[in-house]
Amino acid sequence: MSNESYESERLAVEQIKGARERIGAELSKVIVGQQETIEHLLIAVLSGGH
Repeated sequence: MSNESYESERLAVEQIKGARERIGAELSKVIVGQQETIEHLLIAVLSGGH
């Protein structure tokens, strides 16, 4: 894998990580005290299914 390709993938992962953190923070505002449920919801949404 070239350095350019690696860097591109690393940046994509960082963007997804940031989005996941922001979405999780917003969900935590309305789904209070259910962190595991929020994690499962995010996994389902980001994986595209079950």
